[in-house]
Amino acid sequence: MIARYNMGDMAVAEAERSFLDPESIMFVLESHAILAFRNDRVLQKLELVLYDMLQQSRVTAACLSSSLLSLSRLFSASVLPDVADAGYSRQELIDGAARVCLEHISFFNAAQLCEVLEAMATFKVRGDRQVSALLFGIGNSLARQTTALNAKDCAIVSKAFAACRVHDERVLSALASRLRDKDVRRSLTAQELANVLYGFAKFTSKDID
Repeated sequence: MIARYNMGDMAVAEAERSFLDPESIMFVLESHAILAFRNDRVLQKLELVLYDMLQQSRVTAACLSSSLLSLSRLFSASVLPDVADAGYSRQELIDGAARVCLEHISFFNAAQLCEVLEAMATFKVRGDRQVSALLFGIGNSLARQTTALNAKDCAIVSKAFAACRVHDERVLSALASRLRDKDVRRSLTAQELANVLYGFAKFTSKDID
């Protein structure tokens, strides 16, 4: 545990020496997410700097998608610290990420857009106008490049729209078309198949829990 704590402190110290550039933030957050490791000081610092970068539109597409996904995985593992006294709210960070992604959506590739969707689904953001607008924007983008989606991507997209309660008929039709490919269907794992079915079933049922 001491070694892991020191690793986190050393990583953020190095990032601070390089003025916490987007690549450093992405790397340190990904490392913490892989380990499901809680280090409040480091994570609060990284979230705050990421939030500031989003406010100034200085974050890259790769940093935004990867960092948001890492934060959501830390959240899911219950190791993301409280930010009540950090000078911002996590919802503001999520909304800021949604705004920047939507405004610069052409800079994101299909895989990065799927990372953003997975993060929103994990955070279970519902009824948020900024995030809903983002999902419609992502749906529109992915519907034009369905051949870029693999089996895992299809599962992520299907689950994300259902989890966030955003009904986009166009993206559902695009997923259905993509899943007609036998090779794509055969590549689905049991969990991915369950996620695809969950996503499609959600919008044919009155149950929205």
